[in-house]
Amino acid sequence: MRADDYLHAYSSVYYDGGLWYSAIERNGLYRYDVESGQNSFIMLFPREKIFGKEIHRVCVIADKKLFFFPYRGDHIHVYFIEENRFELVEFNEEVYDAIVYECGVLVLCGLNRDRLYEFNIDEYEITRIQEYENNKSLNLSKAASGRRFYYHDGKMWFGCLGTNKIVNWDVKNRRFNVFSVDADNIFAAFPTKEYCWIIGRTKANIYAWDYKDRIVMFCPHNIALNIDSNQLGTPARYYNNICMSGNALLLMPAFSDSIVSIVGENVVETLLLENNDSGNSVKYFGLSIGCGKTFFLPNSTNKLVEIDSRGGIRFLDGFRHVSYEISLNDKGRAIKERMRDSGYVLEDKLYGIADFIDGVVNMKSTSD
Repeated sequence: MRADDYLHAYSSVYYDGGLWYSAIERNGLYRYDVESGQNSFIMLFPREKIFGKEIHRVCVIADKKLFFFPYRGDHIHVYFIEENRFELVEFNEEVYDAIVYECGVLVLCGLNRDRLYEFNIDEYEITRIQEYENNKSLNLSKAASGRRFYYHDGKMWFGCLGTNKIVNWDVKNRRFNVFSVDADNIFAAFPTKEYCWIIGRTKANIYAWDYKDRIVMFCPHNIALNIDSNQLGTPARYYNNICMSGNALLLMPAFSDSIVSIVGENVVETLLLENNDSGNSVKYFGLSIGCGKTFFLPNSTNKLVEIDSRGGIRFLDGFRHVSYEISLNDKGRAIKERMRDSGYVLEDKLYGIADFIDGVVNMKSTSD
């Protein structure tokens, strides 16, 4: 299969044996069945361009609802899985990360990641967190732009880019706590139950920081990622994804073919691809976690990687294109006739009328 025979996603949600995602290449909600490898088109995202690309960058799940946050789109799309329907919230910010917590969803926005919101998943209320923007001395927006933020035990954590400081945002008390640590060039702080992993910016330095004593406990041995520092680009691209799987910390270096697995002071590198045929391209940039499994979503490769809680790896075929036909329904044809009667000259094509008006198209899946 050619690379253009596959769809891709910035993120996905694992639910009931499938990965749900918004495709980068086109408007569409899809479900990928992990066991069968079948990729199914569910429906269009309403009020977005039919042929729009990169409509969403982030999706999360709560209360059997999928929340898709916009990147190039103009809405938060809330999909009710069991009812197979959408609800919409107007929101035209560029969202770079979103995390579910007790009160709703924390949403990081802006080209420079300089705006932070709380999104109530029940009332669909959006509240801007001014404390994030007002703390100029820490330059928090620059810090968050270095890596996505991580949530644990009522607090959102991140590293202050290029400094020796880590920060958490206490959601309940609405205040920032700043800690100086014995580590340099930090760009990520990943909290776990035992300690907070601190990820270095340039030399792949990784530290375990104790919450109680506020000291660096240890630095894992034998970290050798074989990455040319001249190819790293921005620090945000160094580790493309960080997550926990069982008791292991998993890191996906952006320009490497290996997943780094860390358990305590031990480091294990797991080879993903035997043939590096994509040059310096980012191999994997999506992540999905659910039911004890972690999935790395492909970018410049077509393979999906599944890792179970014991560290077992399985390679799956990626998100193959699903063909479907789009045609105007009665409502759409009536709109086109009215436009023609008003002096517009239209060929027998969709043009833009279906991009902005609900309910004017029929969708019909076809076989590849």
